[in-house]
Amino acid sequence: MADTAKQIHDLSFDFLLYTMRNKQKTAADSAQYITDMLDLYKQYPDAEQIYSSISDAYIAKGMNAEVIKLADERMAKYPDSSLPHVYKAFLLMQDKKYDDAIAEFAKVKEDNSPVFLNSIFNSAVCKYNKASEFNEANSDLRTGRLKPADHEKFMNMLKDAQGDFEKAKELDPEQKTVKWQYLLHNVYTLTDQKDKAAALE
Repeated sequence: MADTAKQIHDLSFDFLLYTMRNKQKTAADSAQYITDMLDLYKQYPDAEQIYSSISDAYIAKGMNAEVIKLADERMAKYPDSSLPHVYKAFLLMQDKKYDDAIAEFAKVKEDNSPVFLNSIFNSAVCKYNKASEFNEANSDLRTGRLKPADHEKFMNMLKDAQGDFEKAKELDPEQKTVKWQYLLHNVYTLTDQKDKAAALE
């Protein structure tokens, strides 16, 4: 009975948030939406749907500082909550601050949820992008090759990304949520894992 009551409560919240979100027609409506959501958040501070809706609205308006402030406040009050780390990591990833983004994604609780799946995939993308930028910055302009020590570092960076991509593959084998196949194939190819690359073709 308790589970049923919770499901009804969650569905009611989702419908309320959907209705409020779809009332936005003008810039003034969007500003009012954020104000209304903040008021609702004060009443239900533990509701992750509301927290997420406010963060999404801030991001849509380019209010990144507010996203970070809200995330920090939520982490202080609800240290077991994963979503604040996801939002912070998303913004850090956008700014190409890959190490900081990876650190935030690593704080997301490991489970079978879409939140963790997206986090492990995006962590892999950060690691892949970081490796790609390292390769581009350190390759010889004439030959396009890396020095042996740099090549070893590049391989290790790719293999670090590989682990996260493979975890995403394990959680979402049919790529219904995240598209891991292309980048994982690239990792296998670049690290000369021909059999594994061929298996993805």
